[in-house]
Amino acid sequence: MRGMNMKRWFLPILLVMILLNPVYAAFAETPESTVLTVACEEHDVWWMQKAADRFSEQHPGVEVRFEIMTTDQMDDALENGTNVDVFLTVSNFTNLDRLVHQGLIAPLSSETLLANMTKMYAPFRDYVTYQQQVYAYPREVFANTRTVNTELLRMYGSFLGEVPTTMSEYIEQMRKWYDTSITVGSDSSFTDQNVPETLLEYTLDELVIAYLCEYYQTDGTRGTYRDFSTSDFADMLDSLDFLRVADFQMNEAEEKPWNAAAWGEKSGSLYTNAGFTLVVIGFEENEQYILPPAFDAEGEPCIITYLQMLVIRADSEHQALANAFIEAVAESDIGDKSNFELFEDTDGLVNPGVTEEELQAYREMLPHFDLHTGAIISGMFWGEESATDVLMAYFHQNLTKEEALSKLDEMQRQWIQQQP
Repeated sequence: MRGMNMKRWFLPILLVMILLNPVYAAFAETPESTVLTVACEEHDVWWMQKAADRFSEQHPGVEVRFEIMTTDQMDDALENGTNVDVFLTVSNFTNLDRLVHQGLIAPLSSETLLANMTKMYAPFRDYVTYQQQVYAYPREVFANTRTVNTELLRMYGSFLGEVPTTMSEYIEQMRKWYDTSITVGSDSSFTDQNVPETLLEYTLDELVIAYLCEYYQTDGTRGTYRDFSTSDFADMLDSLDFLRVADFQMNEAEEKPWNAAAWGEKSGSLYTNAGFTLVVIGFEENEQYILPPAFDAEGEPCIITYLQMLVIRADSEHQALANAFIEAVAESDIGDKSNFELFEDTDGLVNPGVTEEELQAYREMLPHFDLHTGAIISGMFWGEESATDVLMAYFHQNLTKEEALSKLDEMQRQWIQQQP
């Protein structure tokens, strides 16, 4: 009887097993999805997500997962081991050396990315290169930068023939400028033997006060944007009143590149020091505008102070995918008219939306503006009103003093609200 029952159930059970077999096979053959983990600060996720979406389209089945960390937490994670594959971190001089020499990060291996990085502005590329291997993709650099307006120097017969690249050469050039030109709007009045060391380290927003308002702190402390008040702005506009008279007296030239009051298309400052100001990667050295050395704590010349960069953890199990993700970041940068548009002849990473005319115009604008909105004189290249616009409008008498002060105060209020 039991044998009959077994026979009766055998065929239905066999049929069910046959029908379910493809399902079991599918479960058995479907691998778990691969997770690529990327560490970054919270405010960087929004733009990194665009690169992650591009990467996921190119690598189906690979999930990009973001780990929110501070820079200090990333340093700890790199040193003590973690499951993170890629870090978007900020490095200083000694830190990048340490990461490489302790074997904590791996060299990049994407041929497309490396080919394009050979076209970077050399100091940025050299910074991440050790023994002919590139260890990071730099996105932004915090640098002490100087620009020297040789067009202005030649106009007044003040140019010594070569752009200064050391502080002593710079001071010599300033003394020549002092001897041959009107001093309004330049830092030539600070070229005596007792040049205040602190002044040379001031950021662009502070130098605007120093140069245009003849206002700066002499007790060695550093002012900040939050310290600026309506009275400071009023002093600035009073100074523009004086500069407007000077401009009128010098109007024999059709267009005056010296116009320090404008800080616009033709910046008249012979020298700007934008300490810790973001500089777009790829800025090329040319005859008129350069990035001469700043100086580190030991007095050694240097250009880069801090660098925001993408690095790959040395013991990551997903080296190829991590390289592909960084390549996707570079491609995303192109679409955002960010870093790679400043590369020339970019093999495989060409942005068809950037014309040569746009590129040239962008390069020409770089020396004339503070590149980001943290300073009182800010670029805002693509049509937004900035403090530069307000100053130019007042300088050319298109705004009253009350209107200009109101706009400047509102810009400061909005900027402070944006701070963490």
